[in-house]
Amino acid sequence: MEKFKKTALGLMVAIIAFAFSAFTSTEKVNYQYWHFKTGQMLGDADQTSAYEPVTDPPQGCDNDEVLPCIVRVDIDNPSTPNLASYLAGFPNDAAIASSAYIKRGN
Repeated sequence: MEKFKKTALGLMVAIIAFAFSAFTSTEKVNYQYWHFKTGQMLGDADQTSAYEPVTDPPQGCDNDEVLPCIVRVDIDNPSTPNLASYLAGFPNDAAIASSAYIKRGN
């Protein structure tokens, strides 16, 4: 009887683990990366024309200015499907700069 209890308990643990793994998402998030063009002023951080698309995000920025060097847009998120909607979600340019994926100066 003791062996049956251990086997049943082990089987229940395995079933529970399998059930929880069924709810784990393995979907990849799709990002677009945008480079805040060199020479742009922080006051332009909310303008889409101040950015250019990049295919591979750089590992860092070479300027000493603290600006939003690279912003990352989750295009699978219905509230931010593009750069314009992403930028519109911030109250001001400083918030965009502080939330940037990579900032100049770091």
